[in-house]
Amino acid sequence: MRDASKLAAIDAAFHPGNDEGDSIPLSSIPDALASLNIPVDDDVLQVFNNAASGWSAPADSASTSTANGATVNRKDFRAVCAVLLDIEDEEDLEGDPEALHADSGGGFLIEDDTAADTGGGFLLPSDQEEEDYEEEEDAYESEPASEDVSDSADEFTNEQPSTRRTRTRTHTRHRSSSASSSSSDRAPKPLTASQKKEALIAFALFFPSVPEDQLPKKRLTIRDITRVASLLKEKISAEETIEMLTTFSTSPDGSMGLADFEKMMRGAGML
Repeated sequence: MRDASKLAAIDAAFHPGNDEGDSIPLSSIPDALASLNIPVDDDVLQVFNNAASGWSAPADSASTSTANGATVNRKDFRAVCAVLLDIEDEEDLEGDPEALHADSGGGFLIEDDTAADTGGGFLLPSDQEEEDYEEEEDAYESEPASEDVSDSADEFTNEQPSTRRTRTRTHTRHRSSSASSSSSDRAPKPLTASQKKEALIAFALFFPSVPEDQLPKKRLTIRDITRVASLLKEKISAEETIEMLTTFSTSPDGSMGLADFEKMMRGAGML
């Protein structure tokens, strides 16, 4: 789903009755998510419950907040739904090889008005472009070569000292070598075994029931962070959670693997 249409769908779900208010009742969240085809589960509802109670509510207070008429503001609703829709889009692509292939581009495409939207590939030129190209080629071949230009080129070639060419290559090699050297100086050192172990222990806190050998396969999402923040009674907004994920994630759906988590811990000075 494209960003513009995604935002329009989220806003439509936020105000199904064209109400222009800036909040949505917590009791209306399940219906709003259903209209976006987002599966509703306890973890997702807990995220919105935390948003409704200022991101400081205990993990078991969802029913109380609903009964008290709690609401979620537009900013938090948009942020959470955008991440959840990204996750659903990624899961749909993983289950549909044809959609994944189409999304990645490639192949030969006939040029038409929609070619810009299909992405990637080689475009077959239109008939008009082929005619223009042939006319230019014929005109180029029919032009007589100028003797003055030819003589000038010969003189220029003969006057070039061979030492100058060698010096240029040497300078280029030196520049490339210096650039490589400076890049390697700036590259972060790999984590030590003890640092990796420390990161793994911290990562495991988000997945208490997952065996250690399965942890490298897990992905950390907004649901996991919100759940742990609630248990620890930490106050963290949806915007802060999403910013953290998008800053360090290397995955299209914004989730973090163990390697991304290690990078985040190093960036925060925790390793």
